[in-house]
Formats: sequence, structure tokens, C-alpha cells
Amino acid sequence: MRRLWQGYIYSNNSVRRNPCLSAIGGHWRGEKASTGSRILTKQLRRRFDDLSDWAMTQLQKANTEQLEAWAEQIFDAPNVETLLGSSLD
Repeated sequence: MRRLWQGYIYSNNSVRRNPCLSAIGGHWRGEKASTGSRILTKQLRRRFDDLSDWAMTQLQKANTEQLEAWAEQIFDAPNVETLLGSSLD
């Protein structure tokens, strides 16, 4: 029996990388980050009004993990610079 999962093909206890599925998975992760960036941008505009070019650049460069961290911290941050200046530490 063959199963596909996260860019790998599992078949009879052997595992090998499937480049086509890996590319699709990478594309999906990119879309997920893009969607997260759009949602967080809307939330930030509602909380802090206009966003600077610097803030927009930070949001566009961020990966999904960073966007999720910022989304959790949005209500505690006094301003957008403090929020987006924070890392995953």
C-alpha cells in the first residue's frame, strides 16, 4: 500500500522523496503564509490604523511561524513597531 504525506511516498516500509509533492507542499506553505500575512495586516490596521512601509515589509518577509507568534502578541503590544520588532525568542 502506498501513502502520500508531506512530499514523501511511503511504500512497503521504504520512504522516498517525491519532488512533485514537495513542490506542491512548498507552494501550499507559501499560500498559508500569504493568507496569514493578509489577515494579520487587516488586524494590525484595525488596531493601530495605518501601517508604515517598514511594517508592511516585515509582514511580507515573515514566515508562518513568525506570523502566528505576532498574531498571539497583537493584543499585548503597545504599538506596531514593538510587535513586529519582536522575534520568536
